[in-house]
Amino acid sequence: MGVDKTPRRVLITGAAGHIGVRLVEYLASQPDIQLRLATHHTTISAFADYGELVTGDLLDAEFCTQLVSRCDAVVNLASVPTQSAVDSIAIRQHDTMITNLLRAVQSNMVRRFVHLSSIHVHGSMLQGVITEATPIAPTTPYGKAHAHAEELILRASADAAALGDTSTAHLILRCTNGFGASNSLAQAPWSLLTGDLCLQAAAGSILRLSTHGEHQRDFITISDLVQAIAFFLLQSPETGVVLLGSGVSITLREMAYVIAARAGVMFGRQYSVTCNDNDYEIPTRYRLDTRHLRECGFVPVNEVDREIDLLLAAAARRLGR
Repeated sequence: MGVDKTPRRVLITGAAGHIGVRLVEYLASQPDIQLRLATHHTTISAFADYGELVTGDLLDAEFCTQLVSRCDAVVNLASVPTQSAVDSIAIRQHDTMITNLLRAVQSNMVRRFVHLSSIHVHGSMLQGVITEATPIAPTTPYGKAHAHAEELILRASADAAALGDTSTAHLILRCTNGFGASNSLAQAPWSLLTGDLCLQAAAGSILRLSTHGEHQRDFITISDLVQAIAFFLLQSPETGVVLLGSGVSITLREMAYVIAARAGVMFGRQYSVTCNDNDYEIPTRYRLDTRHLRECGFVPVNEVDREIDLLLAAAARRLGR
């Protein structure tokens, strides 16, 4: 399936989220892009400058059909929170949301459907080299919700292909640990490791890790993440699953020292990093194989210092400093 070069009417679900806001800002700067922004945040009035703002419930199939109408591309960033005692209910709701969107995409003959998934479908204790072919084995409700979503999307794509229906190209971007600042009202950046450490740096001179700090993570800047989504949305016809990460693994302790160094430059004081000496959990040791991502034509810039500086500045503003 070739890439359509005509102007695109793009629907973004979860548009007011941590990643969504940055994606909206980026796509709004691209020529010939018309945006429809779906969010449950009714207070994001500034979005009116970027496109058509629509609020509603993605668990409502009729709403989804109307939402997708006249769009020729959909980026799904929306998800149902899965961190409560009723996670099983949340997972079922997540399945319903994905099913509603897929049916709406099919009935409206949308050309492109891009879904942002998570590395958590591989479990929480990653080891070794991770590729697109590595079996998924989610261990958390969050990971299970995304694993279910991937299964539904791949099944919809296979069923359409079996019927000779090539109207929609489905792509799953399985993202690693995205980090950075945005103007979203979402809590997400501050509940993540990098956001929490930047808040600590803005407030004092000690960065405290709740673990031994030896777990490895593949961190990808939101800038790279957003540009990757735009690349696969507008330039690449790739389908199936693509791992989205920097391809570089560092420990949580190393990330803490990177943040401490940047905070020292920004705030003009010395920082120390402390870890939990009572944590004896076996550390994760893994590397994300991003060859497929690069073969598709996208190479992350990986400007970690710049993204951390933006996050530190946002943390300082959040604390009124």
